[in-house]
Parts: sequence; structure tokens; C-alpha cells
Amino acid sequence: MNQLETFHITATRSTPEVLFDYKRQVLSLRGVSSPEKTTDFYQPIFELIPQIAQLPQPSLHVELQLVHFNSSSAKALFQLLQTTETHFLSDHLSINWYCDEDDDDMIEAAEDFSDMLDININILINEEI
Repeated sequence: MNQLETFHITATRSTPEVLFDYKRQVLSLRGVSSPEKTTDFYQPIFELIPQIAQLPQPSLHVELQLVHFNSSSAKALFQLLQTTETHFLSDHLSINWYCDEDDDDMIEAAEDFSDMLDININILINEEI
């Protein structure tokens, strides 16, 4: 795997932008996640995680900036975070989940995922622009 490559999926009305920067080892998901075929959308991302773990000095920083996700995406996101937990030691994994201050559902989802997975998810409030 070439460290200078970038993995990118362009956002649509129902899918988030997904970007993995190999050089910085940052995986970000931004936007809405409610694809019709959730498994098909997330499968390449699931397959990416073990590849990242094979890089020299592997670490992973995950940034989630989701406006909305449906129940099938919640399952996929849980699986994604579970996969990261499996492949990375806690000191080589960081997760930031950005939420709007008034989005109680998104904040609760981040807290629930953190509790269920027994990993630290940094819940950060989006700054007003």
C-alpha cells in the first residue's frame, strides 16, 4: 500500500464523504449516511482498516462529522468502530465525533457507541461559524 495515496468516496445526498489520508493516517466521514445499500457502501471502508493496520508504525485517527444517519448506517458505523478497535491498540487509535450542540440524538449515539465498544470517543461540539 502506497502511503501517499488517498482513499476517497465522494458524498451524495444519501452517503457521506469518506476520505482516508495515508500520509496522516486519518479516516474521516462527513455528511449524511442513509444509503440504500449500506453494506455495499461501507464494505470498502471495512476492508481498508486491516490494510491500514499493516502500514509501518500503524495508527489511526477517525473523524466523524455526520449530520444524520439511519439505523442501518448505525449498525455499519458500529461495525466500523468495532473493526478499528480490533486492529489498533488504544494508544494507536483516536476517534473524534463532532456534533452540533443541540443535536442530542447524535451526542447520545456517540456516547452509546463509546460505552458499547469500551473505547474512548472524544465528543466534540461543532463551533458556530
